[in-house]
Amino acid sequence: MGVDTTTFMLLYSLYSWPNVVVCFFGGFFIDRFIGVRWGAILFGALLLIGHYIFAVGAFVNEFWVMEAGRFIFGLGGENLQVAVNAYAVNWFKGSQLNLVMGLGLSVSRAGSVFNMNIMEPIYKQLREHYSGHVCLGLTLFIGGITLIFSQYCTFQLAWLDKRAKRILKPKTDLATGEKISFKDIKDFPISLYLLCLICVGFYTAIFPFISLGLVFFESKYELGSGQAQILNSLIYTISAVASPIFGFLIDRTGRNLIWTNAAILLTILGHALTAFTFVNPYVPVVSHFFRSGIMVPSNY
Repeated sequence: MGVDTTTFMLLYSLYSWPNVVVCFFGGFFIDRFIGVRWGAILFGALLLIGHYIFAVGAFVNEFWVMEAGRFIFGLGGENLQVAVNAYAVNWFKGSQLNLVMGLGLSVSRAGSVFNMNIMEPIYKQLREHYSGHVCLGLTLFIGGITLIFSQYCTFQLAWLDKRAKRILKPKTDLATGEKISFKDIKDFPISLYLLCLICVGFYTAIFPFISLGLVFFESKYELGSGQAQILNSLIYTISAVASPIFGFLIDRTGRNLIWTNAAILLTILGHALTAFTFVNPYVPVVSHFFRSGIMVPSNY
């Protein structure tokens, strides 16, 4: 579509920047008004709508439409994760939680790997019959099928949760039933805000790198697009394998802060090797094996 790197990264920013504050209000909205079931359904719908607006923008070659779709997609993306985490916390307690979060991350990373490796072949196949922005738009329409399935799952999960609550209510209450207000912010412990800062710093170093990783590996290491794509997606592949393993280990050993610090140090090591040396690129990527699987489970 003839966009430069800065304009391309704007699509990433339109997803990320609103979530700096939107996730808080989304979580408050779920807790205070609509509950986790309708929250998952609502934010899943925003994901679906945002993606197809994005696809329409590509199809008609209107970048501003793509930007609008990306923004709507961002309103749903992280808020849906808030709802999913709420489901997990309601259903799993104590030492089970780290393993469950690790499994959840594993599945999401597997989806990322699938996307990163399947969309390009679909695009190349369509390019035999279509060209330019039309080909890109059709590729995105096909990719949105997974979001349709995801939206179906939000309805199924709501039904299962409602059914389970009705059956198990005499034994356990799956929902807290708490009502919160903005005044509760002053009662949050300082450790929560420190954890938020850790997440901001950690993921600021991760996601932009992955977004531009394909171009980076091609330019610095002179790799072909296929090999660079494999290398870039390997971070998510490794994370998919590592997350449940480290979730299990963290459940068994505890010491979440030590594990969190280990993830941060390994991330620094991986980026330092990538930025300041010409060591085989698989070496720093392997360091992400540990950090990818450690950070999320250790935060719980």
